[in-house]
Amino acid sequence: MTSPVLLASSALKKASELLAALTVEQLVDLVEGRGRLVFQSGDKVVASGRTRQTGARSKPTPELDLPVELAAIEALDTADQVYDHLVGRKFTVPVLRRIATAIGPRVSSSGRTKEQILRNIAEGTAGHRHRVAAMAGDSWA
Repeated sequence: MTSPVLLASSALKKASELLAALTVEQLVDLVEGRGRLVFQSGDKVVASGRTRQTGARSKPTPELDLPVELAAIEALDTADQVYDHLVGRKFTVPVLRRIATAIGPRVSSSGRTKEQILRNIAEGTAGHRHRVAAMAGDSWA
């Protein structure tokens, strides 16, 4: 077992290296109390409020099999189901934009936020089918 004194010494060395990597502005903020250092165990390194992912441990984005994903979306009955499905898949904004573009003109891929793109996809798929069926008196359903 490693001694606590040795561990503390190694931790101080690592903290010094992290502090040396900060900009002058970040160091001034830290010294004047506007910034803070945060310890976070796991896959993120946080220094003075700025977070960066470590490459080896970052969580991968789910793979996108576009035809399979489009079929799964089209199989859902309501806009809420589509929204929940997409949220559960944890797709990034670029992947959501690809899905929206692949669906076609009834879905805008130009939302400003992830939330807007999710809603656009949900309303442009199951929501669109629901509105069309309602206008046709369910004759197309």
